[in-house]
Amino acid sequence: PPRIEVYEIGAGGVLEKMDDWSQSGTQNILKAIESELNQRKGVRVSGIDPATLPDNLKTELEQTQLLFDAVTASMAPHVYGIPAQRFEEKRSDFDYSLGVETAKLNAMDADVFFIVKGVDHISSPGRHALQLTTMLAAAAFGIAVIPQGGVTAMHVALVDARNGDILWYVSTRS
Repeated sequence: PPRIEVYEIGAGGVLEKMDDWSQSGTQNILKAIESELNQRKGVRVSGIDPATLPDNLKTELEQTQLLFDAVTASMAPHVYGIPAQRFEEKRSDFDYSLGVETAKLNAMDADVFFIVKGVDHISSPGRHALQLTTMLAAAAFGIAVIPQGGVTAMHVALVDARNGDILWYVSTRS
């Protein structure tokens, strides 16, 4: 299942995870993926519902998702990051994997897994008001202040269900 985490940034900069927003975001992304992929000829989409998994597979799913986060932390900057961080050989010889342990999750005999991780930071109304007040006060002294918003990022991979090799990966950030 997609993992979407939505946080609200308070006036003081404190992040608070918004469970309802996260759940809604997860469902929206899941519906969009299923809708798009089900239009493809020869593609059948089946989701993994963590609630129905035995405990050992729940643990395996959590570990695979955490490993994806760790691999993404390397892949995103070295393949898609700013030129100073990129390894051109990683772009031309794309070779990343989550390991053969991912095959344990393949109860439905799938060819590939679609792994999605997203995060969004949304400023609270109080934060917006504080930033506006700061901008106006700074403007009175001839200083330009650029308000800082939150980060929105999405990492998506197509993973070989038999050996864990990452076949395709995209990362977006705004």
